[in-house]
Amino acid sequence: GDCNGAYFDGCETNTQTTASHCGACNAACSVPNATPACTSGACAVGTCNPGYKNCNSQVTDGCEVNVLGSDLANCGACNATCTVANGTPVCATGTCQVGSCSTDYRNCNNVASDGCEANIKTNANHCGACGQACSFANATGVCTNGGCGFTCLPGFQDLDGNSANGCEYGCT
Repeated sequence: GDCNGAYFDGCETNTQTTASHCGACNAACSVPNATPACTSGACAVGTCNPGYKNCNSQVTDGCEVNVLGSDLANCGACNATCTVANGTPVCATGTCQVGSCSTDYRNCNNVASDGCEANIKTNANHCGACGQACSFANATGVCTNGGCGFTCLPGFQDLDGNSANGCEYGCT
């Protein structure tokens, strides 16, 4: 097309590939959150701005999703749903994180991918609180309703009822 109206350079603009004259002279492409492109005379998404993605593949709304924001459905990437086992997720700067844990659950290992993994009412390694293990001599620790108890190993007995020394008497 002769978009500049200058006779000396003839038809200087390729309206099939030029984003500022796409399909016709002075028909500029505008794509939200992206650098526009012109393909076969039609506006297209060229390059998304940093942090944005064209998740629905539509030109009209451009790169519509900020994957580095707080969108739980697109956390870090298109269609990357942020979920947390036994808790409430938070997407912060495109990273899925544990926001809060459900009652009786804690994120004891501080890993978001397995969520709030420890039930502090039943987990013998985190009984009542993270890192509070039920450990007794010659016994298997158990956690019941957030309190430690134990079961003596075969061949051992708790004769004095003192949990501090566990199953202190052994017979072989």
